Amino acid sequence: FIDVFGTVEVEAGNNINLTAASIGSSEAAPSSIFLDADQQISAGNLRAQDSIEAVADLLQLGDLQAGNSLLLGAILQASAGSLSAGNRIDLIGGGSILVDGMARQFYLFRTGSSLDKPPPLVIVLHGGSRGGDALRVRRAARMPLAMTGGFRQRETMLAALESGDVDLVGMARPFCTDPDVPRKLLQGDIDQAPQREHEMRLGPGLLSVQSPIQMVRGLNMFSQMGWFYDRIEKMSDDRSLDAGPGPWKALVSAMRNDARAAKARHYQATGQPSPQE
Repeated sequence: FIDVFGTVEVEAGNNINLTAASIGSSEAAPSSIFLDADQQISAGNLRAQDSIEAVADLLQLGDLQAGNSLLLGAILQASAGSLSAGNRIDLIGGGSILVDGMARQFYLFRTGSSLDKPPPLVIVLHGGSRGGDALRVRRAARMPLAMTGGFRQRETMLAALESGDVDLVGMARPFCTDPDVPRKLLQGDIDQAPQREHEMRLGPGLLSVQSPIQMVRGLNMFSQMGWFYDRIEKMSDDRSLDAGPGPWKALVSAMRNDARAAKARHYQATGQPSPQE
């Protein structure tokens, strides 16, 4: 049992084995715990007042409790008991993640395959120009790292790539407005990707996106979704892209599409028509 204040930092070229040990207690917990091994980390219960970070190809961990955040970075497999963190839990894994407790959603995309080794992975974070996550994940990841969501300024995209914090940046909504936006950004023809969502609102004042009424703000978001869905459907059918529906028509379209999707999911799950029909 290790009973300390401050920071516990254990680094090993190969394996870290703390299976029979616990770090921290109700009386004395270190502010943060950092375990870094190239291949394997085995640990018992870990408790930190601030954060716990464990980085290895294979993680086998007991119960984890952190006042702030947990970061488990594994390429092959991560297994853990119950997890608790006051702020966030980040899981990064290639083969599998086994957790008896809560977990933050993560995204893994396989980019290739081989018979003699696991396929490489690309970790995709959603958060855009909020780069704090990328810095933490970069330390854990041994595969390409992409970030998407919120990138609109060409200068910001170039700065993110040149910093080395991420290998790829992604966009989604700008493609619906102008499918040719990547070429224009790469060639320097434009400095900012389209932000059509900032131009859309059901009306001024109480009907706007900044309305103090939460339901109205939600309806504005549905309206924006309806407009982008309309563009995606037209592009998938190779139809010409017009100005798209107005905000109210887009809202009705989005709600109708959601209702249809809900009925389809209900039928797929039960084999019975939706009760509303």
